[in-house]
Amino acid sequence: MNDRRRHVVVAGAGVAGLETALALQALAPQQVSVELIAPEDEFVYRPLAVAEPFHVGEVRRFPLARLVEAAGAELREGALHAVDPDEKRITLADVQGSARGQ
Repeated sequence: MNDRRRHVVVAGAGVAGLETALALQALAPQQVSVELIAPEDEFVYRPLAVAEPFHVGEVRRFPLARLVEAAGAELREGALHAVDPDEKRITLADVQGSARGQ
C-alpha cells in the first residue's frame, strides 16, 4: 500500500500535543499521519497540583502511549533537539541527552 499522507511531527505530548493529534485525526485522517515526540511515558494532568499539598485535589497520571494511540497518532520517545526545515529533518535527543538525526 502506498501511503501518500503527509507526516506531521508534534514536539511534546502534553495537552496541546494530544489536542493537535485529535484535531488532525478528526479533520484530515486521510491526509496526515501524526507522530508525537515526548521524553516522558506518562501524561500528567496538573490543574489541581497547587491544591495537592492541602489534600483538596491531586495530580492525575495516565499512560501516554494509550492516550496517543487513542488520538490516532504514534509516540516516539525522545526530545526535540533541532529542526532543519529546508531538509525536512529533525534531530532528537534521547532521554540521556545525546542527539540523533531522523
